[in-house]
Amino acid sequence: MINKLNILYVEDDFRFFENFKSALSETANFRHARDNSEAESWLNKEFYDAVLVDLNISSFNDGASFAEKLISHYNLPVVFLTSDNSAQSKIECLKIGVSDYLWKTMNIEEIKVRITNSVRNYKRIDSGFQYQIGNLKLVLSDSLVIIDEIPTNISALELRLLSHLLKVYPRGVERSEITKKIWFVENVSSGAISTAIYQLNKKLTFWNYKVVSSKGLQIILAKKLNTNKV
Repeated sequence: MINKLNILYVEDDFRFFENFKSALSETANFRHARDNSEAESWLNKEFYDAVLVDLNISSFNDGASFAEKLISHYNLPVVFLTSDNSAQSKIECLKIGVSDYLWKTMNIEEIKVRITNSVRNYKRIDSGFQYQIGNLKLVLSDSLVIIDEIPTNISALELRLLSHLLKVYPRGVERSEITKKIWFVENVSSGAISTAIYQLNKKLTFWNYKVVSSKGLQIILAKKLNTNKV
């Protein structure tokens, strides 16, 4: 049995979304987002195999720029599904790196195949690469955190935070760098950062390291004291 894809679909026409979801129900599980802010909110909470985007959503100033941000920040295939079948629009979108450009009027079976192929052919950054510190292993290609050989669920934002700290270990990371790398903005409140660190440590209770904020300016990984784990 083939596992279904998990797809985030950014579409402001809810009726079309419902019909499309029904047509592809055997191929994928869908999460609906009405605009870019809602899409990014879901991407920070859950993992997706791909993002489908309607190029002409009314709230978009520039759908292509939004897709470019998704590709660079979230490292997953982005596919346009749109009513705009102009060759120029397709060429411009393919230039920024979208995995495919599909028209809503295409045969539904072709759409299924091309979305599946986009996911299959996408080469993830650091594909198959692993980081391991203490009794924790991070497998980036599968977005998988393992502690003592037991998988542990963390959010997409927490995964970005953890992977960045593992990459630079044993040095720390300035808070200003974390906000750009993890939240993709210049300024994030201290409370939001502290909450993210607290929630991550809570989920990684059985890891023999922890995430700490040093003097409020730097975030580092530190080995826990009084632990019997190797």
